[in-house]
Amino acid sequence: MGIKKINDYVLSEHAQDRLLERFKTTKSNWNAWLSNFNKNAELKRIEKHRGQEAEIWHSGEVGMVIEPATKNIVTVYHIYGKDFPERLKVDLRNTALRLQDKAEMAFKERTKALANQLAYRDVEANETEQVVSQMVQAKTEYNTYCDGLFALANSEEMEK
Repeated sequence: MGIKKINDYVLSEHAQDRLLERFKTTKSNWNAWLSNFNKNAELKRIEKHRGQEAEIWHSGEVGMVIEPATKNIVTVYHIYGKDFPERLKVDLRNTALRLQDKAEMAFKERTKALANQLAYRDVEANETEQVVSQMVQAKTEYNTYCDGLFALANSEEMEK
């Protein structure tokens, strides 16, 4: 059933740091990550945390501690810790590298199409600015995506 009204919850600073560190999830992707977690979330137990009732939820291999009274997400974590089987580490690293290659090809195609707009059309100055802005946006998106993949492929979990 999942956590009721999960979008009303606020991520603690600690939870924000753990989402980035453990799941390579940035602020722009928090809502999607939480919604995905919540699809199969199951309440495992209720404990006291800092004098408040805390619920421990699991979804797949991911755990989350919440304080329902304050609508606070305390932390998120891998249930199985860093004990990934070696084959899984290799598969994840290889998948991340393949995705990075695909992202690079897509970036090159996108920027080539934008450059062609400039080269083969009579464009006004404001259109040129728009195309250049789109190229900068494409580069930013590509860098962000590849940084995440690089972090995944080279994360401590993959190295151990």
